[in-house]
Amino acid sequence: MRLAHLLLLFICITPLALASDLPDLGDPSQAIVSNEKLARIGNLMMAHYRAQPNFVRDPELTDYLDALGARLAAASPDPTLRLHFFVLEDSTINAFAMPGNYVAVQTGLITATQNESELAAVLAHEISHITQHHIARMVARESQMSWPSLAAMALAILAARSNSDVSGAAIAASTAGSLQAQLAYSRGHEAEADRIGIQTLTRAGFDPRAMVSFFQRLEEETRIDQSIAPAYLRDHPLTWQRIADMQNRVDLLPYRQVPSSLDYALLRAKVRVMAAPAEQAIETFSDALAQGRYTSRPATLYGLSYALFRDGQYAKAAREAAILARSGPANPIVDNLRAMIAEGLGNVPGALAIYRAAAPRFPAQRALRFGEIRAYFKLHRIQDALEATHSALAAFPNDPQLYRLEAQCYAVQGHLLLEHQALAKAYEKLHELSAAIEQLSIASRSGDGNFYQRSIVEAELRTLRRRAALEKSLNPPQPRKPPLDLEGPGVAAARYPPPAVSLGPARSR
Repeated sequence: MRLAHLLLLFICITPLALASDLPDLGDPSQAIVSNEKLARIGNLMMAHYRAQPNFVRDPELTDYLDALGARLAAASPDPTLRLHFFVLEDSTINAFAMPGNYVAVQTGLITATQNESELAAVLAHEISHITQHHIARMVARESQMSWPSLAAMALAILAARSNSDVSGAAIAASTAGSLQAQLAYSRGHEAEADRIGIQTLTRAGFDPRAMVSFFQRLEEETRIDQSIAPAYLRDHPLTWQRIADMQNRVDLLPYRQVPSSLDYALLRAKVRVMAAPAEQAIETFSDALAQGRYTSRPATLYGLSYALFRDGQYAKAAREAAILARSGPANPIVDNLRAMIAEGLGNVPGALAIYRAAAPRFPAQRALRFGEIRAYFKLHRIQDALEATHSALAAFPNDPQLYRLEAQCYAVQGHLLLEHQALAKAYEKLHELSAAIEQLSIASRSGDGNFYQRSIVEAELRTLRRRAALEKSLNPPQPRKPPLDLEGPGVAAARYPPPAVSLGPARSR
């Protein structure tokens, strides 16, 4: 059962009334569940996803989706909306919104889109479900459902993915009636998300016709055999009436051609490489270049170079990347690949030079910051790595991986208090309060640090304990905490001598 189905299952306990053909704009007097409660539910579900093997820890993909989402949010009915995107490696076509303003994007969706406006169209639709409070409305419909009940059901539903018998019993015990009517967004919600999504796309500068073209293509591809319908269509019921309504709306808008960004083309090629064995990806992109079958030559060159890199053919990858770098303006995704290839060739100083030159030009690209820190570690320049980490934290203060890197720097330098304080901050950013408290407790007992540092640790420990006590009566037992290693630069765990460093995705043969 798809997650969006399950999500609606857990946030609704009574069947929805049949929606009319008009968008369900909701009752303005209806109480909306608090953002705090939604955030707690979302954090609980994110702890589950971070522990899954298909959770993609790629800062380039995440940063791109965050930037794309921020552009759409700024053009949405709630311009102050802050979204949190994450990527799941899954060949099925799907994306879904969760409580807490989380939006999941599966890699199959990225490769299924034919241009950036189509990807933006799907995200705009999901963002509209959030701005229009569709999830919050459904939660609020059941006023008797307490937070512990909601969260307990969330845990049971997440467990369904691995053990349907156990979770099915848990869900049955948690609900009091038939839930089959909750398996998808209502027609009214979908119509409203279409309408708002088209407006958002247009205001954000994308082609609103992309929403029609993408959904129409999905519908046509599955019209004959509904058993192969993408998960997105099962979660978001699609009818020809919906497509016709979308078409009528966009027909009233002036036509304009909107080219896709280079970042979209490069990262779509990257996802295609990730989804296939390296040899197959090399053949696919080599043939496309030889036969001129591509819509973006830079993206095809990137795909070939990245596939060669994943296969460990660093010299060949370097030649293709050099051609790519000369073919257009500087791009952070290309620079990051060139630097990783240089590391693969053993030229760490050369890689560091690329990272240091690119990072100031592209300050919003975390992958370049991670690469610079990784290179410093490889060169055993720990103080430089620490300073680079602090610089990155000033730009990305909520990134748990950067705090982990800070902890690794302090570990090599022998600063136990600072090491565990940084690890505590990493766990706090992951909403793992018990693990954060454990790390601060270790820091307070380390016998390390000066009076000022120990005082700060004690104050932070008291604050976290108060927060944990406040939530203890609200939260059910937490799932097993995910591993803290978020990959990124791939530096080995703290407290171990000079780290063995991963250069990126595992080689596939």
